[in-house]
Amino acid sequence: MSKRLAPSFQSRSLPLLCAFMTVLAGLALAGLSGLQTLEHIWAQETPNTATIELPPDLPDLNQQAQALLELLNQTSGVLHVHQFSSEETQTLLAPWLDQGRTEGHTDSPPQIPPTSLPLIITAEHTASLSLAPLIATHTPSAVVEENSHWTERLHTLISTLTSCAELILAITLGTTSLTTAIVIRRAVTTQRTNLTILHSLGSFPLTLANRMALHAAALALIGSVFGLILLAPTLATLAHALSPLLLSSSSPAADGPAFFTLENYTSLFSPHFWTIFALPLMCSAIAWATTQCVILIWLRRLP
Repeated sequence: MSKRLAPSFQSRSLPLLCAFMTVLAGLALAGLSGLQTLEHIWAQETPNTATIELPPDLPDLNQQAQALLELLNQTSGVLHVHQFSSEETQTLLAPWLDQGRTEGHTDSPPQIPPTSLPLIITAEHTASLSLAPLIATHTPSAVVEENSHWTERLHTLISTLTSCAELILAITLGTTSLTTAIVIRRAVTTQRTNLTILHSLGSFPLTLANRMALHAAALALIGSVFGLILLAPTLATLAHALSPLLLSSSSPAADGPAFFTLENYTSLFSPHFWTIFALPLMCSAIAWATTQCVILIWLRRLP
């Protein structure tokens, strides 16, 4: 009679539930890994740099720019100073200038007269140095933008999104456990007569719970693996969408829509990304533990 307990779990409820929850948890983990990788790359590739812009209509522009360059080179803590040429400034402004172009004039980028271009200077400096007060005193008309401000804002944004992803993951796993308990409870109800007879004949509660828990764990594992298969195209699409941000320009994966190699995926996502492949085991463990608890609690209530 104990062999008749297994068919009650052959419904589609538990595998489909685990497949759906695996997709949700996988998306949360992929988003979390991508955010952590983006934060790491931004911190590594964006040193403390001040971008200084002098308006083109400034009187004695060249003299003031030269004086500002000398001031920066003499300032302790400034590591590297670079003045943009007119060609570099044109290239820098090209993305904003392209927005105003018409479809009939897309062959060559628009050009601005050199006299209308702002003069741009970048200065890499140590983290403890703030150039804004110094430049404001020396050249009040200069506009200073510190990269560290954007780094702090990005860190705050990523921390918030990371908390949201972790909350989604926790809710998904909790919902998996709760809904699994409901499915198991309904299956127990359908097998109430068989379980009662086996229990009255002296079968150990742990033996009955293990038999049903192992079957539930197997179904959860199958459903979760199916969920990973459904998740793969979504992860590939996400990886290609994030590749311009997370892969260097020298990477061959960033040049075309070819399939990524394992090395590319390793570069795209943090080590936490590989936790996705442990989701089937997590779902199986949740199903096993939940079934054990439901069966043992139900059997305790029998006279």
